[in-house]
Amino acid sequence: MSGSLLHGDIMKRSFSIALGIFVLLFAGLLIGPSFMDWNKYKPQIVEQAKVLGGYDIAINGDINLSLLPSPQLKLEGLTVQAPRGSAPNLLTMKQANVSVALFPLLSGNIAVDTVRLVNPDIQL
Repeated sequence: MSGSLLHGDIMKRSFSIALGIFVLLFAGLLIGPSFMDWNKYKPQIVEQAKVLGGYDIAINGDINLSLLPSPQLKLEGLTVQAPRGSAPNLLTMKQANVSVALFPLLSGNIAVDTVRLVNPDIQL
């Protein structure tokens, strides 16, 4: 067996191994978020909602994030509290699902595709 054939086999095998590792890491990045416990981030999410929206919210259920088939955030038991002196809650719902477009997200932008509210109760 000549040296160049052996070298070519080693290069092919090295490339195959590197490609396999890359595919596994990429798959892990896509699937991994669905296995994380996002509930531990409730306090930060509630605080950011207050800062960005100006309303107090409560998340009384689970938080789930998935990237496949499209990036989606699911909040269960969401309540938006009304300002003092008005109805107890502006909004309560069993569940909120928000899907965003993938390609704008890759460039750091958020483009909301769909917002689905399950059993919303809105008090104006």
